[in-house]
Amino acid sequence: MERMAREQNRIIGVLSMEYTVSDGNELFQNFLKGRRSCPLPEMMKEEDRARFFSCVEMSAEEGFETIVRALDQDNIYRWYYLYMKKFQAENGEFLYHMEMRDICGMEERLNRLETLNGQYERLMGLQNSMYFVYSYETEIFRIFWISENQLHVMAEKKLDEWEEEQCRLGKVTEEEEAVFHMLCKDIKSGTDRFVHDILSKIFSENGEEKLYRFRGISWKKKAKLSECYGTVQLLDRRTKRIKQDSALEEQLDPLTGLYNKRTCMQKLRSLLEEGAEAALTICMIDIDNFKTLNDTYGHLFGDRVLTVVADTMRDVLGNRGIVGRFGGDEFFIIIDCALEEQEVRQILFTIRKNIRWYFEKSEDQLVVTLSVGTASCPKDATSLDELFAKADRALYIAKEKGKDRFIIYDEEKHGRVTFDAEHRKIVELSIQKREEADMTSVVMHTYDLLQEKGMDGIDEVMGFVGKAFMIDRIAIFRNPDLLLWKGWGYEVWHQDNAGYILQEGYLNNFNANKVDACCGIEARAWKYPKAYEYLNKLGIKSSLQYIIGEGSDMAGLISYEMCKIRRKWSDEDIHNLTLISHFIGSSILRAEGENKADR
Repeated sequence: MERMAREQNRIIGVLSMEYTVSDGNELFQNFLKGRRSCPLPEMMKEEDRARFFSCVEMSAEEGFETIVRALDQDNIYRWYYLYMKKFQAENGEFLYHMEMRDICGMEERLNRLETLNGQYERLMGLQNSMYFVYSYETEIFRIFWISENQLHVMAEKKLDEWEEEQCRLGKVTEEEEAVFHMLCKDIKSGTDRFVHDILSKIFSENGEEKLYRFRGISWKKKAKLSECYGTVQLLDRRTKRIKQDSALEEQLDPLTGLYNKRTCMQKLRSLLEEGAEAALTICMIDIDNFKTLNDTYGHLFGDRVLTVVADTMRDVLGNRGIVGRFGGDEFFIIIDCALEEQEVRQILFTIRKNIRWYFEKSEDQLVVTLSVGTASCPKDATSLDELFAKADRALYIAKEKGKDRFIIYDEEKHGRVTFDAEHRKIVELSIQKREEADMTSVVMHTYDLLQEKGMDGIDEVMGFVGKAFMIDRIAIFRNPDLLLWKGWGYEVWHQDNAGYILQEGYLNNFNANKVDACCGIEARAWKYPKAYEYLNKLGIKSSLQYIIGEGSDMAGLISYEMCKIRRKWSDEDIHNLTLISHFIGSSILRAEGENKADR
């Protein structure tokens, strides 16, 4: 029956060495429909024949796969998956075995299977049960449950390891060990059907013994054991009737369906208990300006933002870890596999991009962004508290740098965080980190440097400020004609002047403090097309600019520019860079005044 079901979807036949039909199933006969003597390549679209013959020449003995467009029984070109392999018949004649599948039909069947899969998952989610699956090929044992179409994995490892772990951790009492080992034996040996009631702490978070019924069935494919499936249900210890397992729902955040903070912490502790084998990354995530969104658009909209963020993170992360909600706009991700830093970056980039796209393309047309801080075990820390301290530090830096970004903790870049495990607190941040956290010290150092060295200290100030504020480049332009005078950073010499600010009323963007903080130059495209064209050519994504001089007596311009990412300038950034620009501008004006006096 299984073979017949497979063949119903396939065009199967035997071709001669001239590619004409020798034999075939019913679908093959329907496909030919009066064209038995026509060689198969003649039915293909001309552009696909060369690829077909190339495959035959190179791989006919081993067999090959390709896709071609061929005329169907209605004389219409359709895409087909094609498999061919050369073989020798009993009479010594060489022939081709051929299989074809209508790709459109395959897509339709796949859609139907996905629909059925979704229906089964929803039905399973209505049951207050856990489920298990064991693969005889991989020996992986997986326990999970489903809530609101979301899969929650309780355990996923080799069955022998899981069996040993439960006994080692004291989850199974001595009285129940024999039954527990019999359960594992039935699963491993492929017993057709089995039922075992086991009193244990396997699924207990508080150490309470609970009675669970394991019911399983093994499935064979082509007479070979393939998988073992089963249910795990909580029983009343007195009556042995199935009862509601409230502990499952208590693991979840009621709004988003994600794991709640308590469950996330339990799972993280469990992973870290694996010691040297633990390899994971934690991500602490805040929705930027969520309180403003909530207050402006209402709590129902705020709940919608939270659920979209939750669904997006869960979809992107997939089976590489778990997502949780700590409360409010705070989310948490555990990536519980050893990924390279670039892979972690790709996950976080995709999450942020997908969330932005969702809201920018919706009728609300809002910008919803995230700030993320991450730390890894064992690279950054091996204890839970220290891991959290460093991830939290990275999150703080992400917010300080203007939000809408992720920071992967790196001690060399972000400074040392020393953690006192006994008193559960940070006892030291490196000097580098303290200066980063307190930008007032950067401003005061800039002032002292310019007071001491005047114009001769500007180059040093530009480098110091650029690194402290993580700015890509700084350019200073001076009259006449706002020509570039000094530059620091990323490809700064590609620009020669800032004359664009004198065109199209561009100066209207500067406020009373002579500052223009532009978070994205795209906003200037329609109103200042010439300026936008020039800025875009220079690769500027965001800028903060300060006019040197008063009124019509403009002496120059200081431009802080982001070229690699768009930057949302924080109020603190604007305030501090305005002060620094004032100090630099005053040094320039003072030097010009002294030069005029000397002349």
